[in-house]
Parts: sequence; structure tokens; C-alpha cells
Amino acid sequence: GQVLVWDARVGRYPVQRSSIGSGGHDVELVGMKVLGGGGGGNEGGSGIAAAGGGSLTTCKLVTASSDGKVNYWSVSNLRDPVETVKVDANLSCLDVLQYGSNEGVVCGDERGGMHAIFASSGRDGSGGGGGGGASSKRVVRTIHPGG
Repeated sequence: GQVLVWDARVGRYPVQRSSIGSGGHDVELVGMKVLGGGGGGNEGGSGIAAAGGGSLTTCKLVTASSDGKVNYWSVSNLRDPVETVKVDANLSCLDVLQYGSNEGVVCGDERGGMHAIFASSGRDGSGGGGGGGASSKRVVRTIHPGG
């Protein structure tokens, strides 16, 4: 579950890598997407520098692993995730959801369930999971329970 970032201008070795085990993923990743790209270059999770024309230092990534852990990363510092959310399901896929000027993440699980992760409005005091990175300011909503 280690996240590596290459810069083709620099050479064949990664320019950033996440630590193994310290807040990152302990199992295989099932999805990774660039956040804040506004669409361009975001298909397939490829082209970090192309996503919305942002630079490597301003890009953010979201990753999901099969154990239900969703991590938000700053590409300029992959040592630890910026934020971690735990979804109570075995995830199998991840995508970014655009709604107006806001962004959310939707994950699918192995039983056919769908889980949406949105920024918390702060009104109900609910957050998400913890562990690893900073305390989550996101809310997980199960759209369709699997099974």
C-alpha cells in the first residue's frame, strides 16, 4: 500500500514516497485519484501535474485500500496522510464526485454497497475515522448498503 510519485522530468526514480505503515495503507490499494483537478487529466488517476494545471506542490491525492481506509495526501509531503477516514466495509473501488464547486469521494465495497465521503459542515459535530493522519473533518454516508 505504498504511494509513489514520479516526475518524468527528473528521471526514473520516485520523487516522493509514502512511509510504510505509519498512517499509510497496510494492505493493497483499490483506488487512487487526484483531487482538485476540475476534471482535466483526472481520468484513471494519471497525470498529476496535468490535473487542473496544478503543480506538484499543490496537488492532493486520495487513496483507498481494501480494509476500508481512505487517506488524503499532499503530494508535496507523502510521509503521512493529511487526513484518514475509515469506512466500515471492505472497499473495492474509489472515484471523485463533483457537485457544484465541491468535491466528494465515493467508494464501492465488495458486497455492492456505495459510500460517499463529504467535507463535514461542522453543524452536527460528526467527523469520520481517525488514526494515522489528522482527525477527520469528513462525514461518511452509506448510499446503498451492500448485500
